[in-house]
Amino acid sequence: MIARLIKTDRDCKSVMSKTESTLIGLVLCFIFPVTFFLLFAAVVASMVIYHLAPLAERHIPICAFVGLAVGIILLLVRWQRWVSGFYTARNSVLIPLYLFWSAVATAVFMGLPIGLWILGLLAGIYIGKRGFHADLEPDRAKPTARRTGLFTSAVTGGIVIVLGLLTLQGDDLNRILASFGLDKWGAKGLHMAVIASAVVFTTVIQYTLTYAAAAWAGRIGKRA
Repeated sequence: MIARLIKTDRDCKSVMSKTESTLIGLVLCFIFPVTFFLLFAAVVASMVIYHLAPLAERHIPICAFVGLAVGIILLLVRWQRWVSGFYTARNSVLIPLYLFWSAVATAVFMGLPIGLWILGLLAGIYIGKRGFHADLEPDRAKPTARRTGLFTSAVTGGIVIVLGLLTLQGDDLNRILASFGLDKWGAKGLHMAVIASAVVFTTVIQYTLTYAAAAWAGRIGKRA
């Protein structure tokens, strides 16, 4: 269902410039080693916290650097193929990658949506360039940009909802709401209203950023 939401044309008909291929190479040099580094660290940390394996905290950095090595090795082995096929990547790769980095961005920015907005912006640029290289006509490029905007907005909205619901468990927030003279249900109602407002605010900005970035990168406006 998610893959259908952001379905795009994977045929790359135009040739990338040397500058663009160099930039893509630099992006890949960052994405894959860092992704495997963080993924291995997160998995091992979860195992330690929830006692899923006989591991200690000292194993977390070791496994993280093992992940870094794995990412570098894969990058060296698949370098040429990944650079040339950058704009034809499958959604089965793009979607988990976007979700993973959304979690990272949320953690890095301590729950603020700034990181998610940046990710949505980058996703829009990628989809726009992907459509441009596939030589998509406006009637196909614009719906693709809209679907991508809906996807990034859904991810952002989902994360905001989860974070908002988690704050319901905080005693400090409950005390603040109680200071307004609200009873238990009144406080929860106000909290849910705040969450709903935050979801609308963040998702509208996310959709706008993603669609605008896709339109700019894919030159949708000039083709229309």
